Amino acid sequence: MSIQALRRDPAAPSGSESGAGGVVGSARRASAAPVSCLHCGLEIPRHRSAAGDDFCCEGCRRVRDLILSSGLSRYYDIRRDPTAPPPESREESFSWAARFLENETAAAKGRPVRVVLALQGIHCAACVWLLQEIFRPAAGALDLRINSARGEADLLVDPARFDLVGYIREAGRFGYRFGPIGTRRTLRSRGLLVRLGVCVAVTMNLMILSLSYYFGLSPRDGALFDLFGRLSFALATIVFAVGGSLFLGRAWSGIRRRLVSLDLPIAAGIVLVYAGSVYEHLARGPQFAYYDTLATFVTLMVLGRWLQERLLDRNRLAVLGDGEIDGLTTRRLEKGRVRLVASASIEAGQELWIVPGDLVPVECHLLGDAPASLALDWITGEAAPCAYEPGDRVPAGAINSGRTTLRVSACEPFAGSRLLALLHPGPEAEFRVPRFGPWRRAGTLYVAAVGALAAAGFLAWLPHGAARAAAVATSILVVTCPCAIGLATPLAGDLAIGRLRRRGVFVRREGFFDRALRVRKILFDKTGTLTWGRLELTAASREEVGRIAAADLDALYSMTVRSNHPMSRCVAASIERRAEAALLGEEESPVRETVGQGLEWTRAGHCYRFGRERFALGRGADVAEHPDDAGVTWFAKDGRPLAGLRFEESVRSDAVE
Repeated sequence: MSIQALRRDPAAPSGSESGAGGVVGSARRASAAPVSCLHCGLEIPRHRSAAGDDFCCEGCRRVRDLILSSGLSRYYDIRRDPTAPPPESREESFSWAARFLENETAAAKGRPVRVVLALQGIHCAACVWLLQEIFRPAAGALDLRINSARGEADLLVDPARFDLVGYIREAGRFGYRFGPIGTRRTLRSRGLLVRLGVCVAVTMNLMILSLSYYFGLSPRDGALFDLFGRLSFALATIVFAVGGSLFLGRAWSGIRRRLVSLDLPIAAGIVLVYAGSVYEHLARGPQFAYYDTLATFVTLMVLGRWLQERLLDRNRLAVLGDGEIDGLTTRRLEKGRVRLVASASIEAGQELWIVPGDLVPVECHLLGDAPASLALDWITGEAAPCAYEPGDRVPAGAINSGRTTLRVSACEPFAGSRLLALLHPGPEAEFRVPRFGPWRRAGTLYVAAVGALAAAGFLAWLPHGAARAAAVATSILVVTCPCAIGLATPLAGDLAIGRLRRRGVFVRREGFFDRALRVRKILFDKTGTLTWGRLELTAASREEVGRIAAADLDALYSMTVRSNHPMSRCVAASIERRAEAALLGEEESPVRETVGQGLEWTRAGHCYRFGRERFALGRGADVAEHPDDAGVTWFAKDGRPLAGLRFEESVRSDAVE
């Protein structure tokens, strides 16, 4: 049974064990046609198909069930082509969304506000319809427009009533992710499009002028002949400067890195044709120049590069960046409470809390009355930590190497931090190609052969005069210039990238295919690939945390929010909403972290500890309630256990597959 047949009965259950689902599964397995996923339409992996599964992944299964249960089955009527599987939803901090809407609200002064966000997961008109259906019933929702080409969503809302975070969370359940538009990079293809537009316009005018020579324009026509010659030279120079500089720059970058690519003979051909045309123009007249050939060649080469880069840009826009800067977080004091926020939101004058092992995101003043120990090895390469006194300026990029949390005041916004220069790859980093890949070896051999042939032609014709020899060498280089390869290679890459995109694979760098040819083994990193890279409390531990008294729960939150340990981060995130306002005044003692043992904090005459059994409870502690204490992390008050917590890995649903 096909997806179209299923659409006629959208309420059919998604399972394959009984009812309509079982009929669908058996019919599909009996069919000789390729088995496709009921949600995204892509081919189901062999191991899932053999097991009778009707979905390519668990994400598709959950999203389809959610669509049907929400009464949004028309999604399958609108969608026509297969789409990529939805990304699995993950726990994220949406503090940026709340802050963004607050800023827009303050500026709007009671009027509707327009919010523009980056959007991931949009594939077709059905996705647009689904997002609009989720948006329409929300309170304060006025209008939603989605630009699928740029991966942006334009929301018009009433800020007093619209819950932006709620809408983002709800859309995330269907596999769509939103992000601040400021994290998107500038489209690289936009610059190529400008080059292409200039080259096309100039080339068309140059071809009109060149036709006059083919139809008999000669020196006998006087001033008109000279005018057309000067105009042809000027237009050819514009094409050479605008379009040719692209290949000249790439060829020079390769030479500096001792890499010979096909950009080198293309650049050499462009230079020689331009130089030869100028020479022939001055020596014999503009009718002997090859300005039209040069302009057409350069324009076609720029066209090929733009087609390839355009699809790469679409792939970059389709997936929200998870680079170092986007994923960098810090702890900020807000209304007497420490919150984990994106470092990109830091402004000058804000108070930040730097826990042991954490990074200082911006240049800061050290607060408090105790000295601090910070490591600068990431900046200077020196392993020895440096001591800082209260009031000293701490550089961005320093790491808290002490045992207590540091309080600092930001001296600059994150936009001015030196971390941007450390984390953002510069232009030099973009030219990353394998030194000995198959294409590079072929290009090196080709360039060497062409260069040797041109040199031989020059030497053979040198007895007939230097001008004649130069003309022969130029002709050899022009004839052997890989113009077909220069155009066919980016077109082939464009087709391959588009085919991969339809399979759910997004290529974001042009050197991918060169590197992929060298891949022989694939190693999966557990953290972030098979797991989410975070711990979770077990169900029993969550119930135990719920039984902790409010004051003690607040103390647990105040301790764990100041630690960078994965267990501390897990506990702080799980109780953040239930904990009352944390007491973080100057009178409180600092939280001390003992490496390998746990956290200790003295508050209101009570000693709270969170960590290993011997550290938290002491040797003679009564742990009869937890006889199986292996793997238990204890939270204790004055040596009395309040809770014994267990943690488990947060595994992706498709990790086994």
